[in-house]
Amino acid sequence: MLSSSHNPSSPTPSINPSKPARSDRWKLLSYNLSSTIPYSPFFHITSIIVAFLALVIIALWAAATAGFEPYTVFDTDFNRTDDRHWYTPLLPSSVIEGQKGKLCDPVIFNAGSTIQTNGMYMRLSYTISEYDIHAGLKDDGAPAYTSVAYRGSRLDICVISTISFIVDVRSGLLTTTALITCPDPWPATLSTTYTLTPEVTDTGAYESAPWLGQLAIDLAYRVGKLFDDPTYAKENTPGSVRNGTGRWSRMSGDLNGWGSSSPNSTLLTEPVFQIRSLLLSNPEDIASGDTSSISGESRGIPPVIYSDMIVPLSNFISALISTIHSDLGILANNVFLNETALHRLIRETDEYVNTSISLGDYDLYYAHMMLHPNSGTIIDPWVTNRTYSALTVADRAIATAYPCHITRSKGLASWLVSVVGLTFSIWGGLWQLYMLIVSYILSKRENSNFSSANVISTSLTSKQVVASKESIPLLP
Repeated sequence: MLSSSHNPSSPTPSINPSKPARSDRWKLLSYNLSSTIPYSPFFHITSIIVAFLALVIIALWAAATAGFEPYTVFDTDFNRTDDRHWYTPLLPSSVIEGQKGKLCDPVIFNAGSTIQTNGMYMRLSYTISEYDIHAGLKDDGAPAYTSVAYRGSRLDICVISTISFIVDVRSGLLTTTALITCPDPWPATLSTTYTLTPEVTDTGAYESAPWLGQLAIDLAYRVGKLFDDPTYAKENTPGSVRNGTGRWSRMSGDLNGWGSSSPNSTLLTEPVFQIRSLLLSNPEDIASGDTSSISGESRGIPPVIYSDMIVPLSNFISALISTIHSDLGILANNVFLNETALHRLIRETDEYVNTSISLGDYDLYYAHMMLHPNSGTIIDPWVTNRTYSALTVADRAIATAYPCHITRSKGLASWLVSVVGLTFSIWGGLWQLYMLIVSYILSKRENSNFSSANVISTSLTSKQVVASKESIPLLP
């Protein structure tokens, strides 16, 4: 019979909760309802700091995006950027530069539209004659485009292609038309017309276009004097294809940059413009569809009138070219910008005219006044140094306003709903994701620890059983 000694039961321990360890006070995060995350206090504090920084960053981002709303304004600068906001200094310069040309919609000008440039001194008005977007393709069958989007391209790349003029000899009416060709990205052909009726009015140019009308009067005066002289009676004019007597009533001409090589046809301008053709007409000739004098490059007949009118015509054309160039933003050889160009291109003396023709005291009167402002008027009544400022002429474009889509801050209620709602929805989602990841890592760790504990427990139990068996005495 086995006897066993009786071991008295151990006393029951009293339940007396102790204070948490000092290091456990900073274990603030828990991954379930029963325990905190078993990491060091550094992990807990770092997680809270990072979460707070993330909240601030998300709030700033939400305030800079959801806190603003788009709206449309009209602006004269196609390349404008967004309005300056509180976050603008934080943006890289490349981001701000990247906004140029992307916030505004282009303007559509149909063929036939009348435009002006955005210069401080608006000189002439221009009509869009046509769009020639197939000029480089040489495709005669290409369709005609009636409109092309304008995106604020500069006009100083445009060139004057032709200039034509008509002078009514009897009334002195002067009509001048210039064609301007613009390349891509806005391939338009522009036309502008300037008309002067002496002692009545001049149309086409605004009052701020200085000296254009005065030099036109010089030209009309010279034409009147020439055709009042017997030298230019119809029967005495070289190149006439009809016989008869009388006075010429109308003179018209075309100028371009590649005309006749005759030295008499070269105007005193830069770039050089040349008289391409000149027609002298009478009313009966116009009615019959014919002209009494056809000359120029195609006929090889340079009338004597070329040399007799070259100086006043050159003065007027130089002023017209400089006026158009001031509208287009072209600075070179501009008589209104450069004193040297002024004295080279505007002449108050004429060594080409037939000295036997009585011109009178008023010949080239305004050219003289233009070159000697102390005796009359300065070039530009708004600038005391007789020149325009290049800053007011350069970088010209069409005077128009573009619809631009920019941003402004929302109202308070809408701002709170948008910014606060977006901030906490994003931050809350990230926080939940973070806690899920931590919980997953801890669960894997607990499973690993539990498996290790089971192995150790099983090993200890087996050893205890063996030891117990060895300590049991054998029965007799």
